Amino acid sequence: ISIPLNEKTESVSFALKISGNSMEPKYHDGDIVLVENTESVNVGELGIFILDGNGYFKKYGGDRLISLNSDYGDILLRDYAEAVCCGRVVGKLKRK
Repeated sequence: ISIPLNEKTESVSFALKISGNSMEPKYHDGDIVLVENTESVNVGELGIFILDGNGYFKKYGGDRLISLNSDYGDILLRDYAEAVCCGRVVGKLKRK
């Protein structure tokens, strides 16, 4: 993929194509999110997380990860042996 250079993308470390509808209505299956490399995010920010080897795009809720789509329940971090933040989602690429 090609990422246009602009104010939003200057801080981006990588981009990921998301799968699923748990972050609708703002993010949809197939969207490409722009991620700033960081080891943590603040409560309420969107991030990329690895829980026991599985990747998630969610809103950070302190002790849980939260989907924007109310059809999905919270993911409690205490239920996982390993929880790592891989970056802050700063936006998404526009669909062509």
